[in-house]
Amino acid sequence: MAKLVVEWMKQPENWKLKRTWIGALVFLRAAYVLMNEYGRNPFKKSLAGNHVFLTGAGSGIGRLMAIRFGQMGCKLSLSDVNMSGLEETKQICLKNGVSADKICIFFCDVSRRESVREAAALARTANGVVTLLVNNAGIVSGKSTLDLSD
Repeated sequence: MAKLVVEWMKQPENWKLKRTWIGALVFLRAAYVLMNEYGRNPFKKSLAGNHVFLTGAGSGIGRLMAIRFGQMGCKLSLSDVNMSGLEETKQICLKNGVSADKICIFFCDVSRRESVREAAALARTANGVVTLLVNNAGIVSGKSTLDLSD
C-alpha cells in the first residue's frame, strides 16, 4: 500500500489534482496534532530547565499542572496552604518521573503579603530566578480586579 502511494506521488501529473493537495494538507495537520499531543513539536518553545513557581499545587488543576510541568523538565516551586496535599503532589510527580532535586514545596497563603514574600524568597533560594509564574491559588471576593487590594 505504501509503495503504491509513493509511486502515485512521484508522478508529476498527480500534483495538479486538488485531491493530492487536500490529502497532503490533511496528512500534515494529522502529523502536527500528533507531535503536539506527545510534546514533540519542533516549532514550539521547550520549557525544559525553566523554574516554575506554582501556587495552589496541592490539588485539582494545580496538581495536574505541576505534574505536566515536571514531565516537561521544569524545576518546580510548589506552594499551597494544604501541606498534606502538596506532599501528595510531590509523590505523584516523583512517580511520574520528575527528579526529587527539581521539586521544592512550601506553605504559602496568597491572602497574606508576607507569606507570598517568604515563598518567593524560598523559591529563589531553591531553584534560582523564577521564569514562569502560575497564580493558580486565589480567594473569591466578589469584587472586580481593579477594586482589590494586594
